[in-house]
This record gives sequence, C-alpha cells and structure tokens, in this order.
Amino acid sequence: MRRLPAFIAVVFLHMAGLVSNCQDSVSEVVAFMRDNGMAHVTVRDHGAPALRDSLVRKAGGDFYLRVDTGAYLDSGENEYVVHLLADPASFSALLDPLANATVLKSLVVICIDGIPLDESENILRGTLSGFKKNSLFYLALLTSAETRWKQVMSLQSGYTWSSLKFLQEGSFQVKEDYDLGGLTVTSISLSWEPFMIMKGCDESGLCTQSYGFIMDLLDILAQRCNFIHLIYKYAWLVEPAIVQMSKFVIGR
Repeated sequence: MRRLPAFIAVVFLHMAGLVSNCQDSVSEVVAFMRDNGMAHVTVRDHGAPALRDSLVRKAGGDFYLRVDTGAYLDSGENEYVVHLLADPASFSALLDPLANATVLKSLVVICIDGIPLDESENILRGTLSGFKKNSLFYLALLTSAETRWKQVMSLQSGYTWSSLKFLQEGSFQVKEDYDLGGLTVTSISLSWEPFMIMKGCDESGLCTQSYGFIMDLLDILAQRCNFIHLIYKYAWLVEPAIVQMSKFVIGR
C-alpha cells in the first residue's frame, strides 16, 4: 500500500481538526492547572476538539477531568472549569456563564490561529466593553509561538484586563495582584457603630460622611487595588424609586 506524501497527510490532518498551531502550547496550560491546584476540572469544548484532545492527553492521570461537550454538567464547589475556544469570536457566548461561575474558578483557553495576538486582544476587549455583570476569571491566548496570560474582571462600572504575574520564573503559580484601574465599586450598607457610621445622606442614599472600621478597611483596599468606592445607605422603608436603584447597584 502506497503512503501519502507527508505534506498531503498534514493537510488532511489539519482539515480533520487533528493538527493545530496551538497544541504545542497546551503543555503550558497543563502546567498552569497543576501549579494552581486545579485537581478537579471540567473541560468544556466550544468547537475546539483538537485542543480538547491534546489537553486531555497531556494532562494524563494528574487530574480528575470531566469532558463536557455541551450538556453543562454541574461543577462541584471545589471544581474548576476550563473552557476551550477555537477562535476569539466564540468568546461572547461565554460571558453569562462566566458571570454565574465562582470567581477565579474558570480558565478560558482560546486558540489564536491566523489572527495577530494584538488584534485578537482588541476583539476580546471589545466584547467585554458592553458587559455589565460581575465576573473574575483567567484567560490564556495560545499561539504556536507564545502564550499570553490574562486576568479579567468585569463589574457594572467597566472591566479590567491585566497580564498575569507568577510567583517565580519557571512557575505558573499566580501571584495575586489586583489593579481595578480606577473603576468605581458601589455598595449598600447600614449604619452600625463603630463599624460604619453614615451621615448626611440624600434621598438616593448617598452620604456625605461615611466612617468607621469598615470604611478604614475599604480605604486601604481602594488604595491597594486602585478603585473608587461609593457607599449608599440602605433603609428598610424606602420609596419605590430608591428600591429600584438599590437593585441596580447590587446587580441582582
């Protein structure tokens, strides 16, 4: 039996989805999972079967893996979810599931094949610009040449797009470092001395004076993580318009 020339065999394999420029970078994804304690993982394939098969093969027996091809299996409390995408255009369909997921329990892996990385980032950031729900997850952009690691946080007031930092060279263990880029974080509270004292509040609940132990802590966090915080006073008996405002601020 005659064998096909090597270049024809590669073409056929690529057309069948068995060869991908991103598969060489999957080892970094496996190392990231291992270094960050992702022992129990649900792998969700969103049109990237070659990426899925490569990940499952290279993960070996080091993880408890479940492959979900669309049934959306319930993930346990300690379980991570790895979403595999074949291109940046598929990202928009993931936003709502990511908002419903536990923070920092999701890793989105996107194969960037044939699109410049900077252009791909612009596509993804454009998708996030209109998203107004809370989420916090990791993102890996794979090519044959490099992998870009991102941490993405979305709030009602906007989103952040930060390059991940690792604890040391040669490790993929994430160094926790949050920069909200000056976003506004809004909360609703009650006066409760000495933790929170709120005075001079208008009809919307926004107060001219807020101080106490909780405010001291918020001031430290705001300076450390680079965000602006607004505190609204919540009352049990309020006008309907203020109730609607409160629901909007809480985001539920």
